[in-house]
Amino acid sequence: MKKQTFKMIMLCACIIAGNYSCETDFVENYETEVIDYGYIKINQYNVDDVGFKTPEGDVIMKTDFKSNTRKKLGVFVIEDGEITQSNVPISYTNGLWRGKLMITKQNAKVYTYYPYRTDFFTILATEQLDAAAESAETFFSGYLKNKEIATSYVDADVCVGAGMLDKGTLSFMLNHCLSVVELVPKEGLLKVGYYLKSDPEYQWGNKEQEIYISAVKVKDGENFIQKNGSYYYFFKPKSGGGELAVSYKLNEIPEEATINVSGLGAGCAISQIVGPENTDQTIEHVLQVGDFFMSDGGLKPFDATLTDEDKMNCIGIVFQTDVNRIGEGEKEALKSKGVKPHALVMALKEGEYSSWHDLPLPNETDESHIGNVKNITELYNDIEGYAHNKGIWEKEYVAQYPSFVSAQKYKTWLPENKTTEWFIPSTGQWWDIVKGLGKCIAFEEIKAANPNSGNSPTVVDEEIPETTLENLNEQLLKVGFPYIKEFKVLDNTQFQTSSEGGNHNTKGVTTINMVFQPKYKKMMFYQDGKNAKRNVRCILAF
Repeated sequence: MKKQTFKMIMLCACIIAGNYSCETDFVENYETEVIDYGYIKINQYNVDDVGFKTPEGDVIMKTDFKSNTRKKLGVFVIEDGEITQSNVPISYTNGLWRGKLMITKQNAKVYTYYPYRTDFFTILATEQLDAAAESAETFFSGYLKNKEIATSYVDADVCVGAGMLDKGTLSFMLNHCLSVVELVPKEGLLKVGYYLKSDPEYQWGNKEQEIYISAVKVKDGENFIQKNGSYYYFFKPKSGGGELAVSYKLNEIPEEATINVSGLGAGCAISQIVGPENTDQTIEHVLQVGDFFMSDGGLKPFDATLTDEDKMNCIGIVFQTDVNRIGEGEKEALKSKGVKPHALVMALKEGEYSSWHDLPLPNETDESHIGNVKNITELYNDIEGYAHNKGIWEKEYVAQYPSFVSAQKYKTWLPENKTTEWFIPSTGQWWDIVKGLGKCIAFEEIKAANPNSGNSPTVVDEEIPETTLENLNEQLLKVGFPYIKEFKVLDNTQFQTSSEGGNHNTKGVTTINMVFQPKYKKMMFYQDGKNAKRNVRCILAF
């Protein structure tokens, strides 16, 4: 029969000689020491009738109580069959173990648990503390039964122990109550190159980087707890055989592992080093909406855990991967650089708040290179944002078009010969932003119901406008401040498009704006004059 092996923590605290009482501070005359030998590693072991054979000192996860005064123990005292002290916190502070603890009987039983919880009795609920219990495990059995395994390292590392009173010294032997699996990234460097599945000639990366792991979880289950680059999974020991299926990312490369946890007892751990056999790899990337577009032309998957360096180097979010929805102007611009079209990317921030054109109304600035959008089908079909912008940029009096100048001035590091410039999206491209990143098909439903309806389709709904804006922010917020300008979920905002909407009696030749009005539960494309200032959110093609 296998014998469960517990690794112990020795805690010595002083007791006032004579009445064995301690209040506020433990007496300084007695040496106080905490030794944590950690969890036993049993990756390589032989099992016999004695139990697990483990090399001396082969342990992990040592607890240093003296390094952090927040690491508290909760203490219970039982005297003459009655619990006289309940859940008294003690911690190591300024060279002493401190706590308002009173022990008056030399034959008292003292039980402790770690980490201390102020809500101990809430967790205990209807379970009872048995004052006649002869072990800490029995005394705390109700608490251990009800306590959920925490999502932080300290709160998950549960220990209990019985105290021994001897010649003015109180000694605790603490048993770790859970089993643990540790995943540790292999030391060394990994060289990874990437290419698009849809276009193997489009490549990036091939840089050496330190090996790391992320997104570690039990397959289709709980996440591991991260600490100092390694990951830990605590669980209650189970009898019999068992395997733990784990999924994780190795430098953003999805991996899986199966770990044998058969017979893993309380206070025991399996530590597994994970890393590639081949440190020079080429990885296929499947382009998806939500991917993060980087300043070197590379991409990070939409579900990647971004490092600080990734966040700093990210310049946009992919919102359209259908090449048929990339305009001819974008395709020509990319072709001139020897690049195939792949996707459209939305900028992380906004350009200058400005007007489409600065002439007073009514004006007759009908741009001959921009066709008028007169109904919802034409609105959807106008995907020539780059051509619209380029025609304006080439004008002698381009300064009269502030929003287009703002797009020209919108600067980020762009990869050489891989992208267009940043430009103001057309109506069809804003449609794709709303559908792709906003995850909203409300405009498509309006178009399907009446393909010849007007050029200012409006969505009126209690939830759709706000939800769409929240979805637009989802990937932006993964990059985070100060690198982004998020969409205003509660305020009304209008964005320029590069499209025109035809002549209006009082407004001259109009533009069509992308309008979000969550306050009024509306979202719409709206035909309006060109001289009003609006927000500018640029896009690019690569």
